[in-house]
Amino acid sequence: MDEVSSPAPMPGLSAPSWLAPAESPRLSLPGWFGMSGTVEQWTWLFVGLGIALRLCRFALPFPLWCDEFQLADNFLDRDYRGLTEPLNNNQVAPVGFLWAELAATGFLGFHEWSLRLFPCLCGLASMLLMRQVARRLLSGVSQVLAVATLAVAYYPIRLGAEVKPYAGDLMCALVILACVVEWQRDRGRTLWLWVLTAVIAPILTISFPSVFVGGAASLTLAAIFAADWRLGKLPARRIVIPFVVYNLLLVGVFGAIVWMNAAQQYRATANDMVRCWADSFPPVSSPPALALWLLDAHTGVIFAYPIGAENGGSGFTALGCLVGVVCLYRRGPRWLLISGGAAFALTLLAAALHRYPYGGHARLAQHLAPFIILAFAAGGGALIESMKSLEWRRHAWRLACAACLLLALGTTVRDLAAPYKTPADLVHQGFARWFWGSAETVPTVCVEDDLGLRLYGHSLRTPYRCYRRILQKSPLTPEKAREVVRRGDSPVRCVLFHSDSAPRDEAAFSQWMEEMETRYTVARRNQYQVELADPGHPAAAFRRLCYDVYEFVPRSYDPSQTPSEVPLAGAESESSRR
Repeated sequence: MDEVSSPAPMPGLSAPSWLAPAESPRLSLPGWFGMSGTVEQWTWLFVGLGIALRLCRFALPFPLWCDEFQLADNFLDRDYRGLTEPLNNNQVAPVGFLWAELAATGFLGFHEWSLRLFPCLCGLASMLLMRQVARRLLSGVSQVLAVATLAVAYYPIRLGAEVKPYAGDLMCALVILACVVEWQRDRGRTLWLWVLTAVIAPILTISFPSVFVGGAASLTLAAIFAADWRLGKLPARRIVIPFVVYNLLLVGVFGAIVWMNAAQQYRATANDMVRCWADSFPPVSSPPALALWLLDAHTGVIFAYPIGAENGGSGFTALGCLVGVVCLYRRGPRWLLISGGAAFALTLLAAALHRYPYGGHARLAQHLAPFIILAFAAGGGALIESMKSLEWRRHAWRLACAACLLLALGTTVRDLAAPYKTPADLVHQGFARWFWGSAETVPTVCVEDDLGLRLYGHSLRTPYRCYRRILQKSPLTPEKAREVVRRGDSPVRCVLFHSDSAPRDEAAFSQWMEEMETRYTVARRNQYQVELADPGHPAAAFRRLCYDVYEFVPRSYDPSQTPSEVPLAGAESESSRR
């Protein structure tokens, strides 16, 4: 590994005969109908496209789905200190991400856009970071392919508009990689080593798996130092110092996060998580099974860039990555192979120890996406350049760009036509909007949250709680709700929310009704059921959500004193199913 100021050229990435001299920063690529553009122009085109796709997804009124509800519920009642404790609803997330979410909802209010703002910002930053990293490492076709692949890939777009920390995993991995790339271009300067040292602490608070990429960066730097040492070039003290400080912070800060945040969450969720992700842990005790597992994992959904699927559905991307790895090994920069290989190896080691899933879903491997995309782009560029016919190379380039643009168009059309993860989520969002917008002149009291009475057990309460905070225009505080009920001088409607399969505490329910009937008369009862799972789902009854609504009027209430009785808007029967 010689000390150089810029990465070595790669086949298909520099000086292809059908383009222009590699030295030219305005390398020309063919377009359609006689149009062409420089590499820089094409790259910025796809950066703009990626940003537009992410903003479009963010702006659309996608309803929250189950995982988002489960995590967002923790921001309803907790402060910053409370978010360092184990989370409700079997959730796991880094404390820095949790604090960012709480700050956003605190300043902007609790709604879908504030909850998704931080992931969206991470997605936008990732596009700019990928452009910078690709510009430093690749050139020509491959540089454009790297940016285009990230721009149109489904999972980074989707995760940039979800209330989960995965978009932060991608951004943090790119930040670490960008620092190493910039230092590698000019090893005589320590600026970027100090930048890497400065950002590693906040990165670890935002993203748990960034520790794998941070560890890979440490191993990469150590390998470069070792190679220099073998060549008789001892690293200067001013370079070794930030490297040592970086490693101390990497280990120390991650240890502090494990002690303060991660270990508690792991203990609280380990049994369920290990069972849920059992297929994502390598079967190390059986070499044949391990070999098949590795093949399936590396041709599955974690390689879905720009598209892919489980059960070998990402084989095309995996093949492109293999070609890219060969190119990187032959022409460099080889340190990128060390960095990417170490990130994969550390993640796989954690999976073998049942500490982090590997290959289960693309969202859990966003920290590996930069390495996959860069290798795929390197391989794609090399394959295009390997074509002997100049015309075929031009057609292949146009086809690659057209495929990315068509994929972007398809993604946009799909999101506009079906702005939801599942139809059930959309139905529940529509029902919640109707329910919380009805009977606005009658105080609505939640029996569990406001009165403190838990009359049903084992219920999926998070959708109700989140939509209530988002949609109820004039919510009562628990103290005010108790006062209204105790005073008993005006109509009130009480809501009991529960899963259809949840058992009711009959004694506690009877006691509550007897107490209410000392001051009120039941004017109407309705139950509204909302499906959040298909009937064949194993947890269908658990995810069939029931709104039991009791309308009470005071015993001394005279309806003639008000314009009209205030029933639930749209209620036509004792039981309605939405």
